[in-house]
Amino acid sequence: MTIAEIRGKMKPYESMEDLLTSDVFGVLRYLPPKEGLIPILEDAINLQGERFTLTIEEEPQTPIFDFWPNLNESIPDVMIKLNRHIIIIEVKYKSGKSGHFNMEEETSVDIIESAKPDQLRREFLDLLDFKNQLVSLSLIYVTAHRVIPEDDIISGREALIATNGLDFKGLYESKVFWLSWYKIREKIKFLMTITKDVYKKIILQDVEKLLFNKGFRRFNGYPFNGFVTPFAAKSYRRRNRKYFNQSMSDVFKNEFSIFYGRKKNGRHK
Repeated sequence: MTIAEIRGKMKPYESMEDLLTSDVFGVLRYLPPKEGLIPILEDAINLQGERFTLTIEEEPQTPIFDFWPNLNESIPDVMIKLNRHIIIIEVKYKSGKSGHFNMEEETSVDIIESAKPDQLRREFLDLLDFKNQLVSLSLIYVTAHRVIPEDDIISGREALIATNGLDFKGLYESKVFWLSWYKIREKIKFLMTITKDVYKKIILQDVEKLLFNKGFRRFNGYPFNGFVTPFAAKSYRRRNRKYFNQSMSDVFKNEFSIFYGRKKNGRHK
């Protein structure tokens, strides 16, 4: 955990996904899997809305974290081996996935070649290289979205179909999951309330504080007769402006524009 980042001493690095990866998933190595990694990952969902589950009949072994492994097609952020599970995790913060494939906009004659760079396609194929080991395989896409980025995940599926055929469609849809940084912070806050070990709580508090500083928080406002007042929304945004990057600001505007938009003919724009 980079304490300097929590204390605001590393502003030039605030958008680095690799640092965020090491700060959060690096720290999870120091906690028992049932008290950190497993409950956090189980908030992930796939395109069908199905929750990610880790079926572990026996006591979880110590997870093996491999950061930025050099696989055949890709270099994902983390690969985790836990009992008979292999999980590849791709982390995004302020950027999107690389090699985004869009079939509708594709003008290249060679569709297959244009589909190959799609990052989720490449990582999914690397995941399948472990299928002969009789293990459960999963790919988890971690982003700063508030809702599932279907376009990113679907484009990976379409790229896979373009290069490898329809036979992989169902497997991809069932094995590729999405997890929000907002969900991660919420789960960490919950884990903080149930742990009785003071040292484990300190670890969780540091991760929660880091994610809070990066803007992964929900708007609560100030209740007034059961409603959020216009002043509350304005005040919240003004006081927390530095924590919102552009994409978060856009989300905030979409959700709360009724409270702070300029009025025109008696109505908010």
